[in-house]
Amino acid sequence: MRSLLLTLAVASCGPRAPLTPGDTPAAPTPSAPSIIAEQTTPAVPVVAPIEDPECEKVTFPSAGASVLIIPGATMTRALKPVLHAACSCTRSGEQLRLTALITPEAGVVSAIAHDNDPANACIQHALVGRFAPPFGLGSDCIDCGPKRFPVFHERRPASPPEPVHSKITYPFTLVHR
Repeated sequence: MRSLLLTLAVASCGPRAPLTPGDTPAAPTPSAPSIIAEQTTPAVPVVAPIEDPECEKVTFPSAGASVLIIPGATMTRALKPVLHAACSCTRSGEQLRLTALITPEAGVVSAIAHDNDPANACIQHALVGRFAPPFGLGSDCIDCGPKRFPVFHERRPASPPEPVHSKITYPFTLVHR
């Protein structure tokens, strides 16, 4: 089909007289002057935060996988600042995909809104990224492992643990009703 269209287009041009050595091919003249428009980036519309306590009446379920389980009340407390900012920056009927990044030991949370630049800018402005009290992630394996067994000779004393700064990435979708 493609070769047929190309053949028809060339055939419709009609015969041309051959160029003589002194002739130069004529360049097509534009019918209207070309105007190159300046490329400007559109401004991101500003979304002003508004308080919406009804939207914030959300509790989060326990977050967990096979090795990490965080109770729902703890996740709700950690995500409350994100929820407050997201509800303030969206309006009824809107849906917003978010990813929260929680540093539990420091009591710090941040968030980014995907696919919605105005809401993301508003969230970055409105988010107070602190929660209290902070919480730590621990293990049920207290002082276990081969270095703790007395059968291994030349055992060195355990050094003090370094401060732990865990990061929890929590994606969710807010449907503002």
